[in-house]
Amino acid sequence: MLAWIGVAFLACGRRNFNVDADVDVETGSSCVAPPAADCMAPQAYECNGTCWVTCENRATRPAAAAICAEWGGCLADIRNADDNNCAASRVTDVSWIGPQQSSTATSASNQWLDCHGNPASYFAWHSGQPDDANPNEDGEENCADLESGGTWTDATCGAALPFVCSRPL
Repeated sequence: MLAWIGVAFLACGRRNFNVDADVDVETGSSCVAPPAADCMAPQAYECNGTCWVTCENRATRPAAAAICAEWGGCLADIRNADDNNCAASRVTDVSWIGPQQSSTATSASNQWLDCHGNPASYFAWHSGQPDDANPNEDGEENCADLESGGTWTDATCGAALPFVCSRPL
C-alpha cells in the first residue's frame, strides 16, 4: 500500500502526483514506481543511493524520457560502473537508458550527453559500439540502450523499447 506524504505535487499532463515524498508504507522506501498506466510491470528498487525503475512497456526514446520525467526522474542516469550494474541488474530485454548523442556530433563516438544534457563521462559500450549503423555519422543511431549483460549499443531513437528510469533517493 502506498501513502502520499507532503504537499509538493508536480503537474504531469493528465494527472498530478507527488514526486518529492512518495513512500511505500510497508517498507518505508521512497523508491516507488510510476503509475502503472505509464509503466507496465514496473520494478522499483534501490541501488547505489538511487531509485531505479524498469518498465516493460515499449516506447520510443522520447516517449520513455517523458514518462521518466513525469515520475520526477530521467532515463537511467548512469555515472559509473556501479550505476551501470544497478541498471542492468533487472533488465531482461534491450532497454533505453539516458545517454543521447548531440545533434552536432561529427562521429559516432563523440558528443554523448547524459540525461540532464551534460557531457556523459561514463560509457559501457559493447565492442564495436557506438557505430551509428555505418562508419559515417549521419544521425541514424543517436540514443543509447542497455543490453541485459550490462553493455550498451547505439540505436535509432524512434525504436520502441522497454526502458529504465532513475532518480535520487
